[in-house]
Amino acid sequence: MLLTAQRVISPHSHARGVNVYQYLHGPYVWHRVPDEFLPERNPGELVAQWIQLPPGGNRVISFLDAVAPDEMGNVDLHQRLASMKHWLQPSGNPTTAYSDPCWVRFGCAALPIP
Repeated sequence: MLLTAQRVISPHSHARGVNVYQYLHGPYVWHRVPDEFLPERNPGELVAQWIQLPPGGNRVISFLDAVAPDEMGNVDLHQRLASMKHWLQPSGNPTTAYSDPCWVRFGCAALPIP
């Protein structure tokens, strides 16, 4: 599963919102996220989306990508995501981390944001 959350801003109206997309990879089991399931290689099949600001021409202010097995339970996934601040290093933009069997990446735009 890939969860992608993007905090976006419209360059025209300056409206802001958070758009979230959920992709599934299928019933695979792994101890460490395989490279072929990282977002650039294979995001998976889009199965759900929650849109606050319709896509198209928006600027991404910040984003969070999280990859985990599709079958991971909600509580386990929530606990891993809540503890991500301990996995990610403050150096680098974006910054990535593994907490097996999960992978996360966080990045943000350079200032200034209009």
